[in-house]
Amino acid sequence: MQFHVLPKLNISLPTSYIDPSTIQLPDWMFLADPEFHKTGPVDVIIGAEFYMDLLTDERVKPAADGPTLHNTVFGWIISGRLPGSVPESTSLVSVAAIDELLTRFWELETCRTKSTHSIEESTCEQLFEETTVRDETGRFVVTLPKKKYAVQRLGESRSTAIKRFLGLEKRLSANPDLKQQYSDFIHEYEAMGHMKRVAGDTAGGELHHYEVAIVADIAKMYRMIRVQPDDQRLQRIVWRDNVDEPIRVYELTTVTYGTASAPYLATKCLQKLGEIGEKTHPSAAKVLKRDFYVDDMLAGAHTVTGATP
Repeated sequence: MQFHVLPKLNISLPTSYIDPSTIQLPDWMFLADPEFHKTGPVDVIIGAEFYMDLLTDERVKPAADGPTLHNTVFGWIISGRLPGSVPESTSLVSVAAIDELLTRFWELETCRTKSTHSIEESTCEQLFEETTVRDETGRFVVTLPKKKYAVQRLGESRSTAIKRFLGLEKRLSANPDLKQQYSDFIHEYEAMGHMKRVAGDTAGGELHHYEVAIVADIAKMYRMIRVQPDDQRLQRIVWRDNVDEPIRVYELTTVTYGTASAPYLATKCLQKLGEIGEKTHPSAAKVLKRDFYVDDMLAGAHTVTGATP
C-alpha cells in the first residue's frame, strides 16, 4: 500500500464516549482497537480497494438491535448502531464533523496532488462570489458567512449585553479619562457611518539610483467594508454616555473586529479589488495582490516617480 503522511488526518473518533458494556463483547474476542470506545485520533485510513482482503469469514451479532462484529487480519472490528440509539438524535456538531471527515476521506481516496478546500471554505468562497457587490461609493458590501441553523439557535442576548454594559459602565465611572476614550470611539464609529442607531430603542522632485521603500496600512480596514442590511441585525451593541440616559441599541453596519469571518472578508475584498483593477490600474492591482499582509503594505520602487500614484 502507498501511504500519505499528513499533519492532521481527520477529527478524533468516536465523537463521544461509548459504554462498551452495551455491546456484550465475548471475553475471548481480540479487538483490532481495544480502546475503540474512547475518543482518540485516527492513525491510518485504508482505501476501500483493500477492505475485502482484510476481512475473514467470522461474524458475530450479539444483539438484534446492536452492531455486527467482524474478524479481520488486525483483529475484530465493530460496525453498526449501538443498542437503543436513534439516528435522529445526531447533533448538528456531529453532522458537521461527519461532513468534514468525508471530505478528507475522499481527498485521500482520489490521491489528489493539490489540496482542496474544506466544505466550509468552499461555501465561504461561493457565498462571497455570489453575494458580494460594490455600492455607489465603490465600497464592497459583503454577506456574513453563517453556519446552517446558527441564526435560529442564537436565542435572546439583549439582556446579557445590557448586563455586561452596566458592568463596564460602572468600571468606567472610576476612570474618567478611559471613559472619554470609549465615548469618543463610539461617537467616531457613528459619525463615520460604521454603525447606526436602531430605530425605536456612524511631492518632491525626481531621484535616481537608489531604491524607494513604501510602507502603509489601511485605516480601519474592516470598517471600510459594509455588511448586507439583513446581516446587520446580527451585530447589535448597546451604549449610553451617562447613567441618566436610556440605554440605546445600535447596529454595526460594517465588518466587525473579533468575528471569525472578518479577516477573510477583508482580505478577500482586497484581492477582489486587485482583480477588478488589473486593466485600469495594473501597478496598483499588482501591489494589492502581492504586497499586503492583512491591512499592512510593504512595497517599493526604483524611483520616487515610480512610487508615486
